[in-house]
Amino acid sequence: MSMGGHVEMRSSRAYTVCRYWILVVLSVSTVFPFFWMFSSSLKPLREVYTWPPTLIPRELHLSNFREAFERSNFIRALINSSLYTGGCIALYVPISLLAAFGFAKYRFKGDSLLFMLVLAAVMIPIEAVIVPLFGLLLRMRWVGTLQGLVIPRVVEPFGIFLLRQHFKTIPDDLLDAARIDGCSELGILWRVMLPLSLPPLAVIVVFMFIWRWNELLWPLVIGGNAIRTIQPAIALFKYERFVEWNLLMALCAIAVIPVLVLFFTLQRYFVEGVVKSGLKF
Repeated sequence: MSMGGHVEMRSSRAYTVCRYWILVVLSVSTVFPFFWMFSSSLKPLREVYTWPPTLIPRELHLSNFREAFERSNFIRALINSSLYTGGCIALYVPISLLAAFGFAKYRFKGDSLLFMLVLAAVMIPIEAVIVPLFGLLLRMRWVGTLQGLVIPRVVEPFGIFLLRQHFKTIPDDLLDAARIDGCSELGILWRVMLPLSLPPLAVIVVFMFIWRWNELLWPLVIGGNAIRTIQPAIALFKYERFVEWNLLMALCAIAVIPVLVLFFTLQRYFVEGVVKSGLKF
């Protein structure tokens, strides 16, 4: 083998080793905060403040979870978050499907302008409209109710955009064949489009779950003490007394488990949907 071949082989190996080391460092930096959270949730308070810090608890205090649950009424907060998140997803998916189907497969006057207005809604944060929304919900007597939490938060332009882009890749001939067979428009959406759209649906379900499960400001303002979800429960728990990090980490560990379970359950569809849609992170 020539000298140039040896140099090229060494460069290739060095590149591969460097790439894998970078991936290892990034993986460790991503996983370590979760490991530290679960580790701290099992420590007594004095061990949390020890220096140098301990990665593995010297004493396992499973009672941290029971004490944190009792002092924060966290079970009720978990139920409220489940109802809030589940309600948003249950309405978000059909609304996104119908809107995306209309934008992708039908032509009507002003459709492009209307779609641009939908996308423009991404630039309006909830903080900018929460005051008028609160006034509207107050007049409707929906403040402190589940419908007041869910209804204003079920439409997200992200899902409409993602599904529209996916629907446009499905040939119109497939839809025409279904119409010839006597399928209605809703039947086409249910029998043809939906089975071909599981990956992007997994993406929007995972994102909506993360957004609503981890939301703080909206449930804090609209739900109040009547419907306290997990994030307000965690935030308010910090200020009831001095910060007891072991109990706080116990609450955070419980709160993050449903997100991890959902992601790993839908991981195959999620990755496929991200790859096909060309999303960048």
